[in-house]
This record gives sequence, C-alpha cells and structure tokens, in this order.
Amino acid sequence: MAAGVEHGWSSRGIHWQRRGSGPNLTLVIGFGQDSSAWQFVADELAHDFSLLLIDNRGAGRSPNLDESFMLEDLASDLIHVHSELNVSETAIVGQSMGGAISQLVALEEPTLVSHLVLLNSFAVLPTAPRLAFEAVYGLLKHGASLEDVIGNLSPWIYAGDFLAAPGRIDELISAAANNPYPQPIHSYRAQLDALTAFNSADLLPGIGQPTLVIGGSQDLVAGPAATDSLALRIRGATLTYLDTGHASHVEAPGEVADVIRGFLIGR
Repeated sequence: MAAGVEHGWSSRGIHWQRRGSGPNLTLVIGFGQDSSAWQFVADELAHDFSLLLIDNRGAGRSPNLDESFMLEDLASDLIHVHSELNVSETAIVGQSMGGAISQLVALEEPTLVSHLVLLNSFAVLPTAPRLAFEAVYGLLKHGASLEDVIGNLSPWIYAGDFLAAPGRIDELISAAANNPYPQPIHSYRAQLDALTAFNSADLLPGIGQPTLVIGGSQDLVAGPAATDSLALRIRGATLTYLDTGHASHVEAPGEVADVIRGFLIGR
C-alpha cells in the first residue's frame, strides 16, 4: 500500500481506501472492475481532495456476500461505509455501473451527497452491450482464454484509437493476468444480473444535487443517446463529452480529473 494511503473493510466486508486531502470525494467504479481502475484519476485528484475509493461487492477485495443482489444493495453498502467512517457529506463520482449506484445513493441519502458526477453512465443498460456482456459470461463459464475474453470485451470498452496503439491489447491482457484480485465468475454473473435489473429513468427527476454527466463520444456501452437521456432527466444537469470510449477514466485520466476538478472546485 502506497505511503499516505489508509485502507480497511467495513463491518459488511466492503473494502475501502482513503488518500489525499481536501474536500471529500468518493469514487465508485463500474461493472467487473475494482477501485484500482481509478489509479491514474486518483493520482491527479488526490492533490485537491480527500478521496474514498470503494471495491463494490463481488470485486477487488470485497467479497460477494450473497449469491445474488441488486444495485440497491451496493448503494446500501456505500452508504454504510460512509457512516462507519463518519463521512457525513461528500461529492460522488460514479463510472458506468458505479454511476448507477451513485444515482441510488444520491436519491436514498440526499444529505450525504453534495455533488454528483456520472461518468460513462446511464439510466438503464442498453440491449446491445448487455448481450455483449452475456456473451463474455459464456466465455468465462466455458473456460475461454484470457486472450479471447479481452479480445471480445475490449472493443466494447475502449475507443478504437486507444486500442490501435501498438501493444495495447497485450497491455490489457497483462494487466488482467496480473490483477491480484480477479473477479470470480459467479460475482461477474451477480453484478451483471443486478445491472440488468437496474432502471432509474423514472427516479432521476428526484435527484436535486448539482450534477455533471460526462459521456464518451465513442462509448458503445453508454452511448450518446443514453448519456443525453440521463442528463436530460436530471434537473439542471451539466453535460459534457470527452473523445473516449466507455473507459474514459483509463483512456483519458488527466482530462477526466480536470473536468471533475473544474466542476467541483472551479479550477
């Protein structure tokens, strides 16, 4: 663990990590990932914020406590971590499924969430990426190689220009192979089922916090139609796009950090 980083587990077994100094900012990662995916964004933001990073149930160092769950359960986990750490107010950034979780937290505990940033997120997971994630589950279930899994998943997650860089696919395969906390297949299934059941479209008008929606112009999961619809349903939401795919936090971490910083503290 890097110097200046504190980490632990909630009484529910949810792993958390704290670093940096300044106003509170919680980072909530998306489907199939753990909080280490925020690494480069967190490196930028730790200069200006006291960061809290969470491993969602079923990923990283947080166990899958049940065979199945809903995103409402993951939102409850997040609220519970803040309560145990005596964090009474924080801005929240949620990426993809993390954005869905963050929507629910903002609705359930409005006094906890001062500002909301939804990155590559949606009100409901569109059909095409859902089917792609189901196909990846089939590969995992039948013991496909990591090369085949990454080869099938990466075009949905990353922009073509990002993937075209020499050696990029090998880098992605190596990163997955060296992940010390790979996601179990049953946890992939549980998160996908929870994500598939999520639909916040009718709830979004109830979000009252200042909200920034960040889309990726090349995002095939939360495409422009889903991103525009998300922003339109939240009163007064600010909408901006980056020239990225679905993994804006990996493809353009400096830009993501700059946009978040500008929204939250004006610089």
